[in-house]
Amino acid sequence: MKKIAEFGTKLLRYTEKYIKTDMVYLAKGTFWLNLNFFSSSLLGFILSIFFARLLSPNTYGTYQYILSISAILGVLTLTGFNPAITRAVAQGFEGTFKKSLPIQLKWGLLSTFVSFFISGYYIFQGATIIGASILIMGILLPISNAFNTHYAYLTGKKDFRGIFIYNTILTVVYFASMLTTLFLGGGVFYLILAYFLSQTVANIIIYFYITKTQVINEQVDDTTFAYGKHLSIMNILSTLASKLDNIIIFQFIGAPELAIYSFARIFPEKISGLWKSISTVALPKLSEKTTEEVRESILGKTIKFIIITIISAGVYVLIAPFAFSIFFPQYTASIAYSQVLSLSIVMGAAGLPVNALISQKAKKELYIFTTTIPFLQNILLLFMIIFYGLWGAVISKIIGNALYIASALFLLTKPKKV
Repeated sequence: MKKIAEFGTKLLRYTEKYIKTDMVYLAKGTFWLNLNFFSSSLLGFILSIFFARLLSPNTYGTYQYILSISAILGVLTLTGFNPAITRAVAQGFEGTFKKSLPIQLKWGLLSTFVSFFISGYYIFQGATIIGASILIMGILLPISNAFNTHYAYLTGKKDFRGIFIYNTILTVVYFASMLTTLFLGGGVFYLILAYFLSQTVANIIIYFYITKTQVINEQVDDTTFAYGKHLSIMNILSTLASKLDNIIIFQFIGAPELAIYSFARIFPEKISGLWKSISTVALPKLSEKTTEEVRESILGKTIKFIIITIISAGVYVLIAPFAFSIFFPQYTASIAYSQVLSLSIVMGAAGLPVNALISQKAKKELYIFTTTIPFLQNILLLFMIIFYGLWGAVISKIIGNALYIASALFLLTKPKKV
């Protein structure tokens, strides 16, 4: 076994002169993150099968609609703190991790406040289940997001094994809670309650366990908090762009159609998530490099990454009909949409240039990137769905992804003014 490991290490070192990357570090990091991805994806996939079999398209579509609202409200909970804390911890400022918690909890009250108004609106309109679900979500979401910062700390420490262990715990708790609720015949409200309550409790326990069992230095980079707020503001339009399609489909076409669209996205998003682990592993390393070092290497690495993701997208197009007939026979209407959405798998490569910008605190470029592109995506999405229905959502998603990658690379590699 030792000889096999030594041979593998030598092989990875040999490939470094062609790929221009620390392949041993990448292999170790992506091993644990991919193992985490496979375990969470497997349980999530099994859960999706039960969703397809036990819930009507109308119920599942409504459930997805509420989760989309939660993602949009989540931008008010300082979601940009995680990459900022990862950067700080990677540079030795570990105390930033603990000091960020009260700040995130305080700002999370804004999300709760807004959710109360949205909940009241739906209840007043007679949509009591949606209103009550949003109320529960508004209370628990900010707490869960704040305590989930342990993920950023572990990433900054390059403790990818720890990420696997704790995220597996989170996934198992979520899986057990949701599956129990499904078998008990729980509707949308109880599914939302199980979703957010399980994640909140698990995140709190894991956070305090890590802070009690690990030696965390008291070094704090106070600039991280301002930077985290900047990243959070930048996240608003991009998060809206990622979830607005669900909102518009639900409002203009209907819950059953949203269910069809949601199942069409399952496989492409899972495959894209697999490739995104490489970008996650890269962030601590990129944070240790100078801006010039990052600029010189990132274009070539991203292009190679894109080629790999395009190949995986082509393979998926071929197997999609068989996958749906086996696992989701109730949603064969999703197949054609899913095959076209396979192009979104390339988004797995987008995290590399984006994390490169984050690692270098390129605030000006990040503001341009996170406002202009999402704004164009949202406008395109609105018109395309209204005029072309689900196909409009699919096409606008692909166009938006292409703009996303191209603009990130341009902003990172464009020549600086002298």
